[in-house]
Amino acid sequence: MNPLNHIRNFLRIDDRLATSGMPQPADFERFTRVLDACAGQRVFVHCAANKRVSAFVFLHRLSRGTDRGAAESDLNFHGGELGAY
Repeated sequence: MNPLNHIRNFLRIDDRLATSGMPQPADFERFTRVLDACAGQRVFVHCAANKRVSAFVFLHRLSRGTDRGAAESDLNFHGGELGAY
């Protein structure tokens, strides 16, 4: 049994995002469209290394008007690293 079947509204975006190396702007645009479609809902976003998803969530929050300091504080609290991303 696949444990992901127990996550309500699970949406696999693309297996290649997790293994293809450096994300491209089109990957972020797709990520943003998916999050925007889930507006007002709780969303669990996962990345094995917590780097790409941290960068994407950080950028998404900035693009939606979150104060940079608050977004950076949350990023650091959750263990994200901007690094090369």
